[in-house]
Amino acid sequence: MKGILSVFIAFLVALGNAIPFEYGDHDPDCPFPDSGSAVFYPYPYDCAKFYECAQGKKILKDCAPGTLWDVTLNTCNDEYRVTCSQVVSSSTTDRSSPPPVPTNGTTSPLTTPTTSPPTPTTTIGTTPRPETPTTYPPTQPTTTTSQPTSIQPTTTTAPSTIDPSGLCEDQPNGTYLPYPGDRKRYIECVYHHTYVYVCPGITFWDQSILNCV
Repeated sequence: MKGILSVFIAFLVALGNAIPFEYGDHDPDCPFPDSGSAVFYPYPYDCAKFYECAQGKKILKDCAPGTLWDVTLNTCNDEYRVTCSQVVSSSTTDRSSPPPVPTNGTTSPLTTPTTSPPTPTTTIGTTPRPETPTTYPPTQPTTTTSQPTSIQPTTTTAPSTIDPSGLCEDQPNGTYLPYPGDRKRYIECVYHHTYVYVCPGITFWDQSILNCV
């Protein structure tokens, strides 16, 4: 009888260890377990922030200075390219505490900014987000008049999950690594998954400050 009871207790302990603790505590908007593709959501109170899903939970992150979350491209983009009214200044508002939710259940209408884009500044401690720069084909020279430059549309895609030589297999969650052989790219390790991002504009990844500068 004691032997049967000991086997039953050992089975219950093994079963408890096999069930992930996150299973009953994951966010319904995030896939669980991870699907292998990055999932993002806009932060409703500040366009300079966004949510990233990891292990079934939403993680609040910041866009790089001078950029805002672009819901149409599903990534951070230059501030003057994004239409958003929910921009909170870090000098006047603590971004860790969101403003109160409106009681009528509606959101403020989006407005197009009329001022020229500010010059981005580098702030240590924020998580940089990627943006593929717009490319401009060369103008064909003529002897009389110049041909107008044709601007190609920006084709920015959300970062894809890859596994370059298993760089994140032994790295803790939230680790940033330089991309081998390319200073424009960097790697974020999320629960041993490898996510590759591209620094916006003319910036390059600086591993010493973990930011694009």
